[in-house]
This record gives sequence, structure tokens and C-alpha cells, in this order.
Amino acid sequence: MQKLKTVFVIDRETGLATDNIQQGAEWIFEGKGKATVKVDGSSVLKKEGKFYRRLDRKLQKKYASMKKHGKLSEITPEMFALARDGWVAAEAKPDLVTGHWPGWMPLNPDDNADKYHWEAVDNLEDDAPDGTYELVGPTVQQNIYGLDYHLFVKHGHEEVDVPRTLEGIQEFLETHYIEGLVFHPEDDSLPMFKVRRKDFGIVWNPLADRRHYPEWKEPVNNASL
Repeated sequence: MQKLKTVFVIDRETGLATDNIQQGAEWIFEGKGKATVKVDGSSVLKKEGKFYRRLDRKLQKKYASMKKHGKLSEITPEMFALARDGWVAAEAKPDLVTGHWPGWMPLNPDDNADKYHWEAVDNLEDDAPDGTYELVGPTVQQNIYGLDYHLFVKHGHEEVDVPRTLEGIQEFLETHYIEGLVFHPEDDSLPMFKVRRKDFGIVWNPLADRRHYPEWKEPVNNASL
């Protein structure tokens, strides 16, 4: 599963969507493909009966510090931390802009960090298809969905009818308490795109970002899954 680009170009100064459409996303506004609900959790892969959790390789500390302080003119694959045993790349090359290399790590029954993933595996139907899922539950993203246990939600599980204009997409996100939308093309060779409430400055999960909502006291676990 490759990292999704946003539908609209993001202004890096404000963190908000502009009215410029991302290159390659024009088909969305031609009414093609489908839109599904984006779930806020932790990505999981099921492949040939085995389960993997999302684990991105990151820059070595020295290079990460240089990037943070604007002292890194370019990023090369050699600057990334070594991969853990069993790690499988989700993309052939690292993202040389963000400094992340998306990948998958097999679930380990002896690793305490994977115990909630295994709980979700136990709650998953035996005939669940291969593909990517999202782990949600009490320990994930401040339990935004108000769950009592952990489970996997299949990506693209809920298709929705969304107006294909900037104004229409924004209004849909304002009136539906979901993290965002994912647009799937009819042609599988084309990339998918995402758009989130936060791209328009709409509150989603304030407890996940105390920098922007330091005084937030209201509960957040009543979102639609």
C-alpha cells in the first residue's frame, strides 16, 4: 500500500488545502471512480494468511536533525536506518521529500507491541480476504470510535456519494464526522487520493494534536466508523 497523496495541493505554511488539484487527480472531478470513508487507525496488511503491521523506516537521527533544521539539501536511501529483520518495503524507493520509507513488519506473537493486533486477528472472520485493513480500538488514536475491543476494518469498506467539487467535498466533510475520504480510480494502475477534515481546518481528533487544541476537554470517541 503506497502512501496516498492529497486530492488538493496543501499549503505547507498553513497546512490547509488550496484550490489547486493534485496532478493526476483530475479524474475525481470528472465523476470517475468511487469515494470511500477513510478510517483513522493503524494500517495492517493481510497477505497469504499472514498479518503485517505498518512500519516505516525513517532517517538516521543525524540526518533527521539536519532535515528538521533545514540543513539537508537532499535525501538519499543511504541516510535511512537499517531495516529490521523481516521488514518488507511497501514502496520500491523511499520518499525523499518526507524522509519516510513505508513498509510492513510481520506480526510477532512474542512481541508485546503486537498484542492488540493479535486481538484484532482473533476478532476477524476466518474467511476475511487478503488486503489492507485499519486497526482501531481502545488503544488507537484516543479510541476515536469509542470501541471496547480491537478490530480490523477493511480499507474501502464503506462507499459514499460525494459531490465532485471542492465546495461539495468540503461540505460533505463538515456534515459527516469521519476522518476523511479516499478516492479509488476505475483503473487500478492509477493512484488513489485522500482528503481529510483537517485539510480544511475542520476539527477531527483534537486529542491527537495537543499543539492545536491544548484546552480541548470534550470527548472525541463518537465518530462514525
